[in-house]
Amino acid sequence: MVRSADEDDDSNDEEGSDSFSETFFQILGLFMFGLSYVPIVLGFAISDFKIAATAGMGVALFNMCFSYFMYKMGKTRSWPKILDIMLLVIFLIQTVTIWTKPDTHDFWKFWGGPIVMFFECFFLALTWVFGYPFTKTYMEDEYGLIGATFPFCQLGTRVSTGTWVAAFFVSGVIGLPGGILQATGETPSQEFFRTIMLVGLIPFILAVLISFVGLPWYMAMNEEAIFQKYHQEIMAWYAKYPDEKFTKMNEEEMEKEKENAFGDSDAQDGEDMEVNA
Repeated sequence: MVRSADEDDDSNDEEGSDSFSETFFQILGLFMFGLSYVPIVLGFAISDFKIAATAGMGVALFNMCFSYFMYKMGKTRSWPKILDIMLLVIFLIQTVTIWTKPDTHDFWKFWGGPIVMFFECFFLALTWVFGYPFTKTYMEDEYGLIGATFPFCQLGTRVSTGTWVAAFFVSGVIGLPGGILQATGETPSQEFFRTIMLVGLIPFILAVLISFVGLPWYMAMNEEAIFQKYHQEIMAWYAKYPDEKFTKMNEEEMEKEKENAFGDSDAQDGEDMEVNA
């Protein structure tokens, strides 16, 4: 389900005066995003893997319900999110299998990490190939359905999607040694398992830093260069959406530049007159 841009823009304008409400829902939005990754973390936080898998499925189900609540409140433009669907599916399969076939416990404990990571990597890449990168929905929540098509936003979507796809892949590779040892009959120790899980979190920490710190900083520092690189696409976007926020911001900047240019010109004329006098 996707909420129309006009409906959301109207609701945002009506609620804009309530800064506390907006801040509260922004915090809830970050909480919703963070919940998406909690099922993955529970694998090393809970020693009993059967309980960890069940808790992961519970959190994934809760997150689906919570994101639906945010959608109904008009704070997210689409439901369900791609990442939430995939996590719920894989943890549901994992939990049902472990509880109905207890002999698969060790298999899922040591192979579950790589399976989940490669599953996520494959399907996130697949949806990206078919033109629907999973970070697109978060960009739409932030800038609107039309605003998310702005070339700057599309660049951010591509970079952040690629970053997370790579993070899932690398984390899956890190988890392989535990599965390989289990397959050869050498069951890894709990300490080894926890170490692998902790190291597997490093790609996600880096992905968070790149997506929320590095990428915004890079785009802000290289705004002019990015603008020149995508100049044709940006100009076409401005012409296509004259009433959109980014277009109006550009027009305001152009007006300011003209005013500054006129001001500098008048000042220079005044100096020339004084010299001539």
